[in-house]
Amino acid sequence: MNLSYIPRVIQEGEVVVQLTEEDMEEENGVWAQAIVLYVVGNTPSIGTIERFIGSQWNFVQKPKDIIFKGPYSLFNRPVIIKSWAPNFNFKEEVLGTIPLWVKLPNLPRNCWTASTLNKIGSGLGKPLCANAYTSNMEQIMTCDQIVEYKWRPIYCTKCCQVGHVCRDENLPVEKPRGKKVWRKPRVLDPNTNPLIDDKGRYKAQLVGEGEKGKEKVQRRNSGLIL
Repeated sequence: MNLSYIPRVIQEGEVVVQLTEEDMEEENGVWAQAIVLYVVGNTPSIGTIERFIGSQWNFVQKPKDIIFKGPYSLFNRPVIIKSWAPNFNFKEEVLGTIPLWVKLPNLPRNCWTASTLNKIGSGLGKPLCANAYTSNMEQIMTCDQIVEYKWRPIYCTKCCQVGHVCRDENLPVEKPRGKKVWRKPRVLDPNTNPLIDDKGRYKAQLVGEGEKGKEKVQRRNSGLIL
């Protein structure tokens, strides 16, 4: 790709770069068949994405068939798929609104019309389309359609991932330890406390023990005298 100098446009003393539709028309044609895909709350490797694409869409020829045959999941995480648009922006478009698959189980067959599905889908968001099975009435139990739903997930600006925030306040907060206060141990001294005997025991708890001891001694002594 060879580049060349283009004279600058100056307006009110500032350089202004003007882009026209013709400047972007070539790349718009290249990206018109592209599909935007990301996994909510996870960052799989490139190899994982390649294996997922090969197993799901190896024989798909039209990009719309990929969108209509959803929903998809990877590692039990929802896979969001959107058609590329010229004004595509990852943060504003993908994270602001997502195409959400809505299942309508046991919907009566006479309600499988465009007008009915539009009214039901409008209760959630902006209806986009129904999948191929619903359009062809190949499924009997469940009616599926895509609804554009406003979504504000948790987004980490530090590592640019969805589903968490890298902040210190999210970590477990360690409780402050209480201040240790030294207390002077209480000494059971018979010289300062008349309720304590010479062995450091409370005399009130030893009532009767001395009498029993005396009785034992007297019996022993009386027995020896006899």
